[in-house]
Amino acid sequence: EIVGVDAGTSAVNGSFPIAGNGMTMNSTLALGTVTMSIGSLDPGSANTKDVGTKGYYLASVRAAVGSAEDVTFESIRFNQAGSAAGSDLKNVKVVVDGVDYDAQLSSDGKYYRVNFPNGIKKAKGTNVDFSVKGDLVDGSDRTDDMNILRKSDIVAKGDVFGYYMLAGGGS
Repeated sequence: EIVGVDAGTSAVNGSFPIAGNGMTMNSTLALGTVTMSIGSLDPGSANTKDVGTKGYYLASVRAAVGSAEDVTFESIRFNQAGSAAGSDLKNVKVVVDGVDYDAQLSSDGKYYRVNFPNGIKKAKGTNVDFSVKGDLVDGSDRTDDMNILRKSDIVAKGDVFGYYMLAGGGS
């Protein structure tokens, strides 16, 4: 039962007391977490590859699911920060657990995004790698630098409480 509201200088209209469903507040609830690091198939930096190379792994990140709850990954977005144009890469895929997902190139040619249709479900305490591969079809003397630019580029949701989370970690 609410018997009063302190709204500072703002007016509050209504009659008191206000009654409704009981709610429990819990400041000790442990929600799910995701911590990012470099994945097992990441090629590192300063690699030279010939135009015509197919299925080259451009980047890989590992997500470690915390111990509080299982997590479903809904999408991931990689930023192409190098000098390569969108037309220099073809057949770009994000590989997760041996499954290739087609990556969609943004209109500005700098982001490759995959929405996982049914989500990638991972149990608490496990890891999952998200690896980007593609065919190098053009762009001599250009660079490709795939990375996760923002924490919000990884969309993950806890399976128990249903809250979205921002990934931590990385470098």
